[in-house]
Amino acid sequence: MLAKESHSYSPEEPQTGEGIAIIYKKHAWWERVAEVHNLEVEGPFAGHSDDHFVVRFSMDVTMEGQRSQMNEVGLYTVANGQIIKEVYLGLVE
Repeated sequence: MLAKESHSYSPEEPQTGEGIAIIYKKHAWWERVAEVHNLEVEGPFAGHSDDHFVVRFSMDVTMEGQRSQMNEVGLYTVANGQIIKEVYLGLVE
């Protein structure tokens, strides 16, 4: 179920990315702004076809001085054995 987030996303944070360059940019942004205290990962879970999979993330992070709990799934699209698109969606707990 999609939901309101327990935190607000920075306008600098890409929520959807296509292509390897934007994926690297997203992860560089995350490394710069997030202090991760705890991270639990579940999956991967199969998608509706061979070109998709989902991973669930539960995180305890500090961003911009505010500590919060985040729960989201990453939806990944694969082509030629590589992730070419990722989208992150918040979850209601």
